[in-house]
Amino acid sequence: MVSDPLLSIVVCTYNRADGLAKALAGIDRLESDRLDWDAIIVDNGSRDSSLKLAREWAAADPARRRVVIEPVPGLSRARNRGWRASAARFVAYLDDDAIPRSGWYRALADEISRDDGRTGIIGGKIEPIWEVPRPAWLSDRMVPFLSMLDYGEARRALGEDENVVGANMAIARTALEQAGGFNEQLGRRGRRLVSNEEAALQHRLTSLGWRAIYRPDMIVRHHAPAERIQVGWFRRRFFWQGYSDRITQRSHQIPGESLRQTFRLAARYARRAYQAPTGSPERLDATMDVAYYLGVAYGTIAARGRS
Repeated sequence: MVSDPLLSIVVCTYNRADGLAKALAGIDRLESDRLDWDAIIVDNGSRDSSLKLAREWAAADPARRRVVIEPVPGLSRARNRGWRASAARFVAYLDDDAIPRSGWYRALADEISRDDGRTGIIGGKIEPIWEVPRPAWLSDRMVPFLSMLDYGEARRALGEDENVVGANMAIARTALEQAGGFNEQLGRRGRRLVSNEEAALQHRLTSLGWRAIYRPDMIVRHHAPAERIQVGWFRRRFFWQGYSDRITQRSHQIPGESLRQTFRLAARYARRAYQAPTGSPERLDATMDVAYYLGVAYGTIAARGRS
C-alpha cells in the first residue's frame, strides 16, 4: 500500500455495478503527474457483480487499491468504514455513479496544499449526466435533489446555509476523528432516501472551528438515472428530505414545528395544489411541499419513539 498518502479516494457501493465501472474508469484517468493517493472501495453488501468488479479493479494495482467490506447496511456506515480504513491526511468521497473530470485531483491537491491545519471539508462542483432528456417539469429547485451542486466559479469559504454534497467532497481525517464521523441515523439505507449526513457533519465541523471550502474546478459528473426522473421519485425524495431535516434538527437540539403545525403546513400546500391548474408547475411544487411536510411529521413521530 501507499505509505501515508496525501489522499484516500473512497467509493462506497451497493448493487450498482454499471455505474461503479464508469466511476472506477474515471479514477483510472486521474492525472499521473502526482500519484500521492490510494483508493478504497467499500462494498456495503452488494448482491450484484459490484464486489467482483471492485476486487478485479483492486487486483490490477494492489499497492494503491483495496476493497473493504461493510456488511451492515447504510451509506453513513459505509463511509465511516472507509475513512477508518485510511491512513491519509484527507479522505475524498465519490459516489459509485460519479466520474471525476480531468483536473479533479489537481484542484483538490492544490486546495490541500493551502491548508493551514483548519480546512475540515472541501466540496466541488457536480454536473449532471442526463440519462434521459431533462423534462420541462423538472425545475431548477428540484435539480439539487439529484445530488448536483453549483455555487459558481469562485473558490471561497462556504456560508452557513451552503453545504457540500457527498458525491464530491474531501474531509480532513483528523476532523473526521474529532467529529466522530458520519451520523449513522442519517444517509441512504436500502430504499429509504434519508439524507443530510454530509450537512450534519459539515455543521458539526464548523461548530468545532473547521473551515468549509468550495472549489469550483474540483468537478465530477454525476448520473441522473432515468428511474429518478419521475414525479413519483421526487415525491419520495421530498418526503425523506423532510424526515431527514427533522431528525437533524433533533440531533442538534434545534426546535422545529410542532406536529400540529406540521400537519397544518401539509394541509395548506395540499389546498394550494388542489387549486392550481392540472399539470402546472405551481401544482407540482405544492405537491412536493406536501410530501416534505408529511416527511417532517414522520420524522417527529419517529424521534419521539426513540426518546
